[in-house]
Amino acid sequence: MELSRSFERSGFAVVTGHGIPPQHVESLRSAAYDFFRSPMEEKKKYDKGKGYGFGGYNNRRENGAQLLGDFSRPNDLVESLHAGLANLRSGVEAVQLAKGAADAADAHGRCNAKDVSGCEMEESTPEVISRPAAAFLHSAEHLAHLAGRALQLSQGVQDEELDLVIDPMGGGLRLAFYPFGGEEPSEGQMGYGAHIDSGGITVVSLDPSNTGGLQVDISGIGTTGEEEDRHWVDVPFVRDSLVLNVGALLSRWTGGKWKASVHRVVAGQAKKDRLSIITGALSPKVDGPAFRGFTGLADHLAPVSAAEYLGTRVELHRPEYAEEKGLSMESLTQESERIRQLQI
Repeated sequence: MELSRSFERSGFAVVTGHGIPPQHVESLRSAAYDFFRSPMEEKKKYDKGKGYGFGGYNNRRENGAQLLGDFSRPNDLVESLHAGLANLRSGVEAVQLAKGAADAADAHGRCNAKDVSGCEMEESTPEVISRPAAAFLHSAEHLAHLAGRALQLSQGVQDEELDLVIDPMGGGLRLAFYPFGGEEPSEGQMGYGAHIDSGGITVVSLDPSNTGGLQVDISGIGTTGEEEDRHWVDVPFVRDSLVLNVGALLSRWTGGKWKASVHRVVAGQAKKDRLSIITGALSPKVDGPAFRGFTGLADHLAPVSAAEYLGTRVELHRPEYAEEKGLSMESLTQESERIRQLQI
């Protein structure tokens, strides 16, 4: 129940005893550093040329602050690699897979979301990443089931409801590399801009060699507050721990009992590279029905389609969003206010 109490207070939890062996985390981080520190022409082999939302490698092609309607900031100072277990994706990862449907042909067959032990990584995964990534994701399955059990015990969620709209784990992996390039960030530039996550539970392994950067807003003003009113605190680092935080859809489906908190990654705090490992648990099924929430928790809310909501969130991440929507400066201001006031 301690996990649930932490989610109810802040939407964040630092978890030890999670079942992922430290050597799996260390092996994956080491392999990821090898990939991101390789020549740019090598990394670009995994860039699908479509920007954020289609998987693969992206270099400064994300803008997290747009998820709160802030279109004023430069792109985030992050390189990302999105990969996953073959043909096993839920939540935001499934939306990306659908948008890049041509890549589905490299799958090794359909995996079972309730037992990923036999699943392999997508063939498009860089070779240096593939084996340690699979080991990490396989061992993360235990944590995903523990999170599901915590949801059921603390909020009274029944098996049938959980199975209807949630996969225990999404099978996706994001490696986020924050390089130290010796240059100061531009004004307003972040490692990752202030936002709330979109789906279920985000699981993050912070870099033990550079532990700072991840901050959560504890002001309680939510998505509609002004930047000057936010109260940012560092998420504490505990060796061999994982940081878990609640996404917007899961928060809604619990009637707000589990909070989705605004957080960010600050750029340039330490003069060295940083590498975060990110996966998910309790990921919304994008082929699930429109859902108002778990019985007794969100009966007063309107049903929400996970596929539609998450699809919009993927679009908002893209720096090209305003151009793709044909927004003028005036309409962009209106769009910004609409996003800030949006209550999913």
